[in-house]
Amino acid sequence: MNILFYCQKRDGSIVPFDKKYITSAIHAAFKNSHEGNQYVARKVTESVCDILIRKYQDKVPSVEDIQDVVEEQLIYFHFIETARKYILYRNQHKELRKTQEKIFF
Repeated sequence: MNILFYCQKRDGSIVPFDKKYITSAIHAAFKNSHEGNQYVARKVTESVCDILIRKYQDKVPSVEDIQDVVEEQLIYFHFIETARKYILYRNQHKELRKTQEKIFF
């Protein structure tokens, strides 16, 4: 499978890869940090995709793998406040998923 076409969701399912979700998440973080805009979000997304292509040639990346690369690239491009907010958002949603899991099980 070519990673440009698929990614693995948290539930284990394999779905078509769509970089617009990455761009949207980065842009939302930029809005919070005031460090970038839609154009810069697209540029960071392209860098993320380039790394995913190299790093995941033989397997499909998970959502977590993709988010890890986004964090790395935000830091690489010196968007430190954006990276901080992105990490905080990820952690908050991770805790929310844990709470929801406890409620349903």
